[in-house]
Amino acid sequence: MNGWSEVLSIIGTIVLMIAVFAAAYFVSKYVGKHYKPNYGLSKNITVIDSTVIGKDRSLLLVKVGEKAFLIGSTPNEFTFLSELQAEQFASVSETEQALPNDFITTFRNVIKSKLKRPDDGEES
Repeated sequence: MNGWSEVLSIIGTIVLMIAVFAAAYFVSKYVGKHYKPNYGLSKNITVIDSTVIGKDRSLLLVKVGEKAFLIGSTPNEFTFLSELQAEQFASVSETEQALPNDFITTFRNVIKSKLKRPDDGEES
């Protein structure tokens, strides 16, 4: 009988762990849907482009109203570099800004591009 109690104890522990993981998954999914911060959803300020120039350093092309600015960014500060002509730069469309790709969409696109063969779509 002692052997069976150990087996049942191990099975119970595994079931409990699966239940905890499932609960964590559903709670994080609920919180992610209902408590989204409004990062990047501004009507007047748009990051048109950005590029990394070193460890923790980047250049940002920011459109504010009808003006565009080149800004340097580090973990400790932002530095104004110059004002540019806003008309020269294509801004990000409002739909792209309001609806960024979620992880699932991005993951599917990466998998599709990796699985695509060079001869796909070309039939003789």
